Amino acid sequence: MSGPARRAGDPRPAQRVPLASIATGPVPQNREAADSMSARNGGKPRGRTREELERAAANVIVRDAIREYRSKSRLPAEFSYSLETRRHYEAGRPEDRLALLGHYGDGRSPVYMVAITQVRGLIADELAMHASMDCVRLGFVPFLGRWISDGVLYEDVSMAMDHGMTDRVTTGLLKNFKQEAAIKITRDRYYSLHNPEP
Repeated sequence: MSGPARRAGDPRPAQRVPLASIATGPVPQNREAADSMSARNGGKPRGRTREELERAAANVIVRDAIREYRSKSRLPAEFSYSLETRRHYEAGRPEDRLALLGHYGDGRSPVYMVAITQVRGLIADELAMHASMDCVRLGFVPFLGRWISDGVLYEDVSMAMDHGMTDRVTTGLLKNFKQEAAIKITRDRYYSLHNPEP
């Protein structure tokens, strides 16, 4: 998935950004049950409740999922890999955007992919494991994402956020995680980069 956290020319070594540094306050949560997929809703993704996502995150076996991710020999150049479903998603593919909305959102609201690490090159397994466990503790399914920016490979841990997330809240998170961009996946299956204010 291209660019959840594009950082052109960042020479700093990989570092873990503590989740406790989030100063935007608690993430708003929509606790209503998601609509089921039916003819009534035009075949839109069913989605999952916040509680279902928290349970899914709690059931992720991070070490095994990272090991399986590393064993894959044929992956696209840019993608996000869910440690829950153990498959990769590409933002450029409509079926993958629809799947992300169904698996990691309420089926109605945009899903934001927000990176929480800053790694130029491949992320070390230990850092990936610790950052992924931070996502799980917050109740979010961790992803490993890889993309290329200005000819440089980036690989980071990210999380898919929905249920009350807004552009404004996401901008605050990006500032706190020192990220330049996030992926915004919308109901109409289009995606766009969301950059924080300079």
